[in-house]
Amino acid sequence: MSLTVYDNRRSLSTLLSAGARGAFRIVGSFALTLFQAHRARRSLRVLVAQEDYMLRDIGVTRADLYAALSAPNTKDPSSVLARLAGERQKAERARRKAVARNRRATT
Repeated sequence: MSLTVYDNRRSLSTLLSAGARGAFRIVGSFALTLFQAHRARRSLRVLVAQEDYMLRDIGVTRADLYAALSAPNTKDPSSVLARLAGERQKAERARRKAVARNRRATT
């Protein structure tokens, strides 16, 4: 008579249903998003401590920084900062073009 031993150990992925794996994936993704936003906020706080002329050199204003930091905690403030800085720079280019057009029109 021989004794047969069955291995009843299963991997975690086979024990978890697809729904549970999806839930873990969502929670993990959310945690990663929060961590990345926290890290970006920490970097922006370093920029807030800089002088205004240094901020001007990199193309942002203190108001841009505060607006980005006031974004919800789940949103990456660096994307808000990039959008604000880009909009301001676009408006400045448009203003310069308008001034140049007016100068040509008056001369």
